[in-house]
Amino acid sequence: MAVELTNTLENIRLPQTKFKEIAQWTCTELNLQIGHLDIILVSDAYLCDLHREFFNDPSKTDVITFDLSDDAEKKEGEIYISLDRAIEHSRKFNVSIANEVCRLIIHGCLHLAGYDDREEASRKKMKSLEDRLTDQADRSFLKNVTVELTEG
Repeated sequence: MAVELTNTLENIRLPQTKFKEIAQWTCTELNLQIGHLDIILVSDAYLCDLHREFFNDPSKTDVITFDLSDDAEKKEGEIYISLDRAIEHSRKFNVSIANEVCRLIIHGCLHLAGYDDREEASRKKMKSLEDRLTDQADRSFLKNVTVELTEG
């Protein structure tokens, strides 16, 4: 399984290897066979543009997942995450930025695995699994992990 992580924001530094490990672990937990997964960390503006272009919705969002698979056996995908949203949500929900980035990676992997959050019943099921996986990942991967914000 190949997982790549690209951080497009120069003023935010984070341990990319840890977050790649979280994505790999999540896919294993979900029995999701991954050929290649790109996780791209972007700004609100960039993700709003994608949201408008592909979903005809100009509002802010925290994560967008694209399933690019040609093969039913192995998934290929891209997960775009707004680091601006992650920072804002970490403050709002009183969790670390690392925890919120972890949650968004897991949320994107759940979408790639076929989970949907458009209807109330499926949203509850997805949220419950997301919470459980985030709690496990937080305990297993995020001890002493920090995300650094710099001026810029």
